[in-house]
Amino acid sequence: MARRKYEKTQKGNPHCLPIRQHVFPHASIARFADKNGLVSLHRLATGQELLATPSDDIFCAMRAWDTRAEFGYMKQIEDQFQELASRIIKKSVAKIEGADKHKVDQFFSLWKMRAIFRAKEVGDVKFNGITGERFTKDQEEMFEKTGILFVREGGVMSGHRVHGMQIQTGIMQETSALSNIRWGRSVRRRSKFLPTW
Repeated sequence: MARRKYEKTQKGNPHCLPIRQHVFPHASIARFADKNGLVSLHRLATGQELLATPSDDIFCAMRAWDTRAEFGYMKQIEDQFQELASRIIKKSVAKIEGADKHKVDQFFSLWKMRAIFRAKEVGDVKFNGITGERFTKDQEEMFEKTGILFVREGGVMSGHRVHGMQIQTGIMQETSALSNIRWGRSVRRRSKFLPTW
């Protein structure tokens, strides 16, 4: 996959804004690692087999969404799913239903939306009828760190900030669309916990 452009942070990233963002959570990838901490990958496009750590760039997007998304609603969805995954591994969950089903629906939607937005160009978005204000890079990064949305001079908002909101909306729509499916073993796919319609 070609590297797409992304908005760089100040040198040294003093506000510790997320730059390398996992599309599929590190904790989920690590479950498939061997004794050396590596996971085996197969690239469908090339047929290439390779080994990677769960932290490898192949699993990451580069500042494709904002801090509010990364440490807010995305973390909440991931944490709820990881708790469920632990119960599944311990075999204390036989059926995915009720609140657990909603957790899987949200997690699947999160993963799907992250994959979509990983590949999107992150261009600034101009809003008509809004003037905005001029901020320093440091002010902008402090605002992002604390979850404050702002519009730059000329009515422009950073693309990764807009993506954070678009992904959140996409997750809600996808989760709603999954409400009529059942998660479980599919006879056709012969795999556990895939959607069956």
